[in-house]
Amino acid sequence: MSNSTPLDHSQQDAEGVRNFFDQWHIYRKVVDLNYLHHRETAEAIGKVISKITKPFSFIDLGAGDAEGTSRVLAGSPIKSYEAVDLSSIALGYAEKNLAALDCPKKFTQANFFEYVTETRSQYDIAFIGLSFHHLQREEKRRFYAKMRRILPSGGKYLFYEPICRSGEARDVFMKRWWDETFSKWDKMTPDELQKIWAHVSENDYPEPIEVYTEMALENGFKEANVLFVTDDKFYAAFECIAD
Repeated sequence: MSNSTPLDHSQQDAEGVRNFFDQWHIYRKVVDLNYLHHRETAEAIGKVISKITKPFSFIDLGAGDAEGTSRVLAGSPIKSYEAVDLSSIALGYAEKNLAALDCPKKFTQANFFEYVTETRSQYDIAFIGLSFHHLQREEKRRFYAKMRRILPSGGKYLFYEPICRSGEARDVFMKRWWDETFSKWDKMTPDELQKIWAHVSENDYPEPIEVYTEMALENGFKEANVLFVTDDKFYAAFECIAD
């Protein structure tokens, strides 16, 4: 068993995550085919945003190309936007996708865990999608506390991540996920699938829904709501409201 601290784990994985997402054509193909339910996620997050009438600040952690975020935020009363991602390629796309957003914008190349640890800024809404699960359980617990620190009372932490069954071991989940992916992601080439599997098997640490919600309530959030669960029961979107 490793004696490294939780933050050490994030630092060790950073290079591998960056290398994967720099192969942007694979990721974009997965998104365009909606294999990871990006459309449903955007719809769920969009419903939350649509109910906000006051100007708000927004931080997009692990932002990727922010294509979905740009659609969600279009027409909203956003007053500032910040994107954080490891990949400079992704941030370049994000800057283009968000060009029409009429508010001050900032794009930062950084590890999202480290950035949230170090920032002194506060945000009304924080979003992270398909990145939070790269942290192991104790890291996630610490991350909730860090997220609460950067949100005001009533601020929202929104995230979309893979979920496993209650008590399900990681290797059991991985086999189940891979069997489903291999059979249904038929428009990916064998080489693309292998690269996706290498990334997922090295970096993904899903949690049951009850663990995600319990950790939120233990770290300064008064509500932890499930916005939706995908039909295949592999992913869910959450809304956590700061106390």
